[in-house]
Amino acid sequence: MDIFNFSPGIPEESPQEPPKGKPVGPVDIPFDDFDTGYAMAEEKAEQINAAENERLDELMAKFTKGFDPGTYAKEIRASLPKLVTNLAPGSYNHLLALVFETYDRFQSLQIDMEAWLQHRYQRAKIARPSNICITDETLFALEVEMLRKLLEPIREGSNKDVFWLSTRRAAPTWACEQLEESAKVIEVFKTDICSALKSPDTTRTIYINLPVSVKRTAIISIKQSRLDACKESLSWDKYTGSDLEMTAFYQLYKSYVSTNDPARARASGWLPPLCPQTPRSSAPEAQEGDLAKWPASEPTENIHELLLKTALWLGVARGLAAVHLFCDVARLFALTGPPAEVTDEHLCFLQNLTHLRSEGTRAFLSPPLPCDATTLPTRNMDYFADVQRSGHRLMTGLMDNMTLNWKDGSTKFNLSSPPRNRRSRQREMQQLAQTFVVPRIVVEAPSTPEDDSERNGQVAVSFHSEA
Repeated sequence: MDIFNFSPGIPEESPQEPPKGKPVGPVDIPFDDFDTGYAMAEEKAEQINAAENERLDELMAKFTKGFDPGTYAKEIRASLPKLVTNLAPGSYNHLLALVFETYDRFQSLQIDMEAWLQHRYQRAKIARPSNICITDETLFALEVEMLRKLLEPIREGSNKDVFWLSTRRAAPTWACEQLEESAKVIEVFKTDICSALKSPDTTRTIYINLPVSVKRTAIISIKQSRLDACKESLSWDKYTGSDLEMTAFYQLYKSYVSTNDPARARASGWLPPLCPQTPRSSAPEAQEGDLAKWPASEPTENIHELLLKTALWLGVARGLAAVHLFCDVARLFALTGPPAEVTDEHLCFLQNLTHLRSEGTRAFLSPPLPCDATTLPTRNMDYFADVQRSGHRLMTGLMDNMTLNWKDGSTKFNLSSPPRNRRSRQREMQQLAQTFVVPRIVVEAPSTPEDDSERNGQVAVSFHSEA
């Protein structure tokens, strides 16, 4: 049988026969390497991770230019005796004493502040017996207590570990996002403090000036989410990043690897490094326009430097939520103490500050426990998934708003995305399964001639769904 060549212009080459007496070498058979795509994807992921780690180093250098996080604890401890001298409620000195003093010293200072306030103004306690006001007061007390826990490693006599953002090399994108947003919050905070130097605000309050509404509920929710994120920063495990981390398999696998292969767990970011390095100052002095430098046109004092350095320390040690919380609480305080004459609203605010008491307990995070597979179908897992999605949506709203302290209800507060439908997916699937059952057609024949005449010769057809 003749085989025609599809390219007649190209002469066919006769195959060369191997020389006699020599063995035939191996024949190269081309084949598709199915692992090439995965290798390229893994190599690309490593390149992206290396680039993100370089960006993380640049952001850390931006925060530590003119600021040394490793020596800040000594600076605070040396400054505390001067700060508590002639202490006045509502001042910046009062704020730093609230968050940096030891438990016993904190209680005694608050009692002294309360007595000082009563002796100066000779007024009874202004009570606001409202459920809304009680909620705001409780939330503010929780925020101050959370700041004490966040700043505990700086406090005298503490040996708590600090998980710096620079050590989170397995998740550099998340760490970079935290530092970038923290820098924005600090810049806005510096502007607000400089404005308060020119025109002090006497209408400060811990209450949310909004009626019971969706907007008020959203603000309280985002504040609670901020507290949850601050609590997460106290441990190595960062804020939950995906739905996979809520599954039983992920938690069991993570626990197994962390116990049996710690090196692999550290490479995956599940365990902290053995010897975490404390970030050091990238430059001895900060220049005009740097993050650790106040504007040269504004007259600042040593207390302002301590406020700014506290925000910077929280940025490199805890992340966005901690910086956001500290800046919002610091906005409620002033450079000097209260004037001789105050309004009832201002006095109520000062009384709220002096009535704060510390719990004296440490915050411990319970380890995540996987769900029991036997009872999983009977649990409302959609609720927990919805809570996680809501938490991430609220944290996105925290990035969009540099502060949550607003003076009136005219401020436009909107979440970054509208709330999702809370309808259960499992219930929807059950309803769909019941809806799309193949129907069984039953033909009902007439039983009598009268029925046949009534139907005018039509055959009745009904549909019955099989269970």
